[in-house]
Amino acid sequence: MIWLIAFGTLLVITGFILLAASHARTRGEYVGGGAVVMIGPIPIVLGTDKRSTIVVMVIAAILTLIGFFITHSFRG
Repeated sequence: MIWLIAFGTLLVITGFILLAASHARTRGEYVGGGAVVMIGPIPIVLGTDKRSTIVVMVIAAILTLIGFFITHSFRG
């Protein structure tokens, strides 16, 4: 179980490094972004513009479906 926590931490650190590297390359360009807050099975989507909000909504829907199928597959 500890390897799962270490892997998750490594993914978060890698994400921050990639975000910082991509931000350093863009000079004067507009960068949009979005976020998903999962409260139970319900995703709350935030975005800076319409395009990033739609992308984050699609990702949230996919993650919600994956979570649904994973939890129901272990019930037998």
